[in-house]
Amino acid sequence: MKEAGAYTLAQEENACVIYGMPNAEIQVEAVYEEVSLPKRAETTWMKCCA
Repeated sequence: MKEAGAYTLAQEENACVIYGMPNAEIQVEAVYEEVSLPKRAETTWMKCCA
């Protein structure tokens, strides 16, 4: 998705029960930003609607 132009986010490790998928995305540089759950909606809003 990132390669197609999407602004991609991953959930922070400390908020994950299982960090497998977010960690894999980060390892292959498929995300722009790692964010906490409370900030996820705000970050999404700011990137697509502001």
